[in-house]
Amino acid sequence: MAKKNSLLWEIQYKNHFKGYLFGSMHVPANLAFDNLERIHAAIDRCSCIATEIPLDHKSQFEMGKHMKLPNHVSLLNLLSEKKYEKFEQILQKSFNLSLDQFKQVLPLFLLNYMTQIAINTESSAMNSSMDLEFWNYATAKGKARDSVETLSDHLETLYNIPLSYQMRALKQALKNVSKFRKKSQQMLELYKTQDIHQLYAKSKKSLAGIREILLYRRNEIMLSNIVRISEEQETFFIVGAGHLSGAKGLIHSLKNYGYSMKPRKV
Repeated sequence: MAKKNSLLWEIQYKNHFKGYLFGSMHVPANLAFDNLERIHAAIDRCSCIATEIPLDHKSQFEMGKHMKLPNHVSLLNLLSEKKYEKFEQILQKSFNLSLDQFKQVLPLFLLNYMTQIAINTESSAMNSSMDLEFWNYATAKGKARDSVETLSDHLETLYNIPLSYQMRALKQALKNVSKFRKKSQQMLELYKTQDIHQLYAKSKKSLAGIREILLYRRNEIMLSNIVRISEEQETFFIVGAGHLSGAKGLIHSLKNYGYSMKPRKV
């Protein structure tokens, strides 16, 4: 039987509506969808929205404080002088960015910034994402707000990603910008077609060595909180699309818990 593809799944338990599970991507919503009516209607049907981490101003400010490299560590001493100058030139030419701006920032966040530029995110929307847009929509509608990971959960995951892994990924991206740009654009196209199984497969492949940290362990935490929150109120859950598919993915795991998962059109 062919696997079903959708970014939006209705959650039921013993024929009772419990909410929706939606797979997001860290881009503005209008970059991926022509129309948001079905997503807004799904949020409207729920009494709560739950994103991966809390997206209130206080939590975002706190998250921002942890984007930096450890004290006394900088890209200046993680790269040779020659490499630093070369990567500075590449960043300027290909992304209109200066490495000096990011020398104290974890490479993971620089890579995320590069990805958004690679998929043609307008500069005015660089700090926006569909998660935040839907959070704000739900807030304006008076919905309760929650998250499937605590900020401390998320930060623990961040701290467990080896700096050596982050540096290796950054070097690979800057050594072959055209490949990095093509790969980023391919992920967006897969997202637009809602091919969650290919998205998972490519995400899993790119996370070789840290799948346990970034995928499987986080899936377990998210699953526990989705079950807890859905028992309390009907909720629109938003997680990265890479967490939906797979044997350890949220759709399969929720089915194992006795939930009925039905794909819905976006």
